[in-house]
Amino acid sequence: MTDEIIPTPHVEIVTPIIDPNLAMVRMVQGFLGVKESGGDNRGEWVDKFEKSIGGKAEGQSWCLAFVQFCANEVAKQLGCTNKLFATEHCLTVWNKTDPKQRLPLPQVGCLIIWQFGNTAEGHVGTVVEVLPNNQVKTIEGNTSDGKGINRNGDGVYERVRSTKGSESFHVKGFLKVF
Repeated sequence: MTDEIIPTPHVEIVTPIIDPNLAMVRMVQGFLGVKESGGDNRGEWVDKFEKSIGGKAEGQSWCLAFVQFCANEVAKQLGCTNKLFATEHCLTVWNKTDPKQRLPLPQVGCLIIWQFGNTAEGHVGTVVEVLPNNQVKTIEGNTSDGKGINRNGDGVYERVRSTKGSESFHVKGFLKVF
């Protein structure tokens, strides 16, 4: 047994990390490099992410399904509760998760939720490091390694983002997962 979670898509998680926020970071880090295969919003892991909250792996955008999968795995293994509303829709998770989970500023292990203009479309990432100058390092599913916020990319990537938003994506807010 090790002293930390070993989060890879190919290995079961090992405890004891007690802080669920740090465990969430370790979990999402373990999926860096996972990519779609067999088509847009498809692949073995993408299907598992989508099915984790009752989805049918219908080839939908999967950024929040990835987060929900990771949060559920951490909760199962640490015996804590994923307090996010069970949905694959970013703005629904913001609107229907208990407002007590909202944070005024980002923290390691929390979610950053973006909204595209005034639409119902959004994107989500897990904050893995809070940086100076209103920036955070995130790990996001269904994004790309390019510039800007890509809400329908091809994999799990680490990105540096503004906490103010960019382009036509503005930051809706930050949510505690546990």
